[in-house]
Amino acid sequence: MALRLVWAILLAGLTAGGLKRLVRRPRPDGPPDGLYPAHDRYGFPSGHAVRVAAIAAALSPLVPCWAALALALWAIGVALSRVALGIHYLLDVLVGVLLGGALGLTLA
Repeated sequence: MALRLVWAILLAGLTAGGLKRLVRRPRPDGPPDGLYPAHDRYGFPSGHAVRVAAIAAALSPLVPCWAALALALWAIGVALSRVALGIHYLLDVLVGVLLGGALGLTLA
């Protein structure tokens, strides 16, 4: 399980980072209070969304149904929080979740 988790995180991070540099879609302006620092200028796809979806998809076959549901809800919550924080557009996280889910399933 640990090895699958590590592979999901690495594969998702490399894929999201590569696509961000390829697409170069800027992030939204972000929250007005400036509490969230942007570590990169590009937001498509959301790296958080790709990683959490990959983790959830990769681990779900290995855990009980209730834990798989919890992983899915966690992934959705993290992805939507990025939009709520104003640091990603909805399309950034939707594509991120789909991409991460597909990557995670390849590890399953």
